Amino acid sequence: MSLLSPAQPVEVDPFFGYDKTTTVIPNPEALVHKISQIAVEDLHIIADFDMTLTRHTLASGKRGSSTHVIVQNNKAFGDDFRQTSRSLFEKYYPVEIDDSISTEEKEPMMVEWWTAAHEIMVQAKLHKDQLTEIGSSPDLQLRERAKELFTLAQQLGIPFHVFSAGIRDVIVAAFEHWGVNKLGVHVVSNMMDWDDATGYLRGFTGELIHTLNKNSKALQGSPNWTAVEKRRAVLLLGDQPGDCSMTDGLDCTTIVRVGFLNDKVEERLELYRSLYDVILIGDQDLGYVIKLMRLLSGA
Repeated sequence: MSLLSPAQPVEVDPFFGYDKTTTVIPNPEALVHKISQIAVEDLHIIADFDMTLTRHTLASGKRGSSTHVIVQNNKAFGDDFRQTSRSLFEKYYPVEIDDSISTEEKEPMMVEWWTAAHEIMVQAKLHKDQLTEIGSSPDLQLRERAKELFTLAQQLGIPFHVFSAGIRDVIVAAFEHWGVNKLGVHVVSNMMDWDDATGYLRGFTGELIHTLNKNSKALQGSPNWTAVEKRRAVLLLGDQPGDCSMTDGLDCTTIVRVGFLNDKVEERLELYRSLYDVILIGDQDLGYVIKLMRLLSGA
């Protein structure tokens, strides 16, 4: 049961003592009500990966990299590959984050971007043996306290899905590098298809997942889906407006959405206030999410 169940009302500060200038809750009363409706045995977690579970800004001040960019920046590939990748980023990323462009207009451009990015990886002859090096890149870092979050979810028996428009093989390699690969986190993302004879990448398998089509269809195809299909409450973690659609099509009664607003705060805050129950501004650790889970579980 939640500590805030109607049978056991508990007065709680949903800010958990965090600074209200960097932890924004548009409607605290509505959030407390949502929490009161959740039983831990009915909860599962769906989280984005890039810039949600990973750091947006590194300790050096450098921007953290996505799983696609980590591959593209690998020194094993030539300048032409990196320049082409950079050109794709400069063309399509401004479209991805432009809130004035409709989803309907953006979606075909996101398909173009992802398809082109995947094709040049094939052309560059990416080899499976390079994944360990790619996954250990210092430009890809977990947010602080992520391992604690994964461990807590596993201890409480809460299924944890990472749902990413990135590259599953890179996420798995990074999890192994960080030592979190045995904490019960299931990854749903774009899967590389390797040539068994040569070890070279020959393409991607399954439906293409980009930032605007992450919804329940891909989740329902995961081997772990039977563990969550009857759970009616979701804790959603994301960093983009489109991440809020990760639960679209699920039979949910309660969704608590926590959004990480990493940059362009003044421009995007009002939009995020309309989408997320909690907005964490800047490159915060996962402490707030851990406190929320402990409240839900009584741990």
